[in-house]
Amino acid sequence: KDRMKIVPITDAFGPPGAPPSTDEHGRNNNDFDALVLSHETLETGYALNCHRVDILKMKPLTLLCTRRTEPHGMSSTALRRARSGE
Repeated sequence: KDRMKIVPITDAFGPPGAPPSTDEHGRNNNDFDALVLSHETLETGYALNCHRVDILKMKPLTLLCTRRTEPHGMSSTALRRARSGE
């Protein structure tokens, strides 16, 4: 309900691609409804949904693709280049 959860992604799909589990309080750790993606990562979102449906037997997520409004983008590659001074 009107909650937003920001989580780190350490593998191809991150927490939304993990099998459902509960924490010490009995809360579901994989209760995502939607995923915000860039145009560059939209294909990964499609692959994640296939994984959730075919492998995990879970419902697919709503995929929300952001519109780029800045001229240089916010991809991880662009951020790394900006940090290194390229």
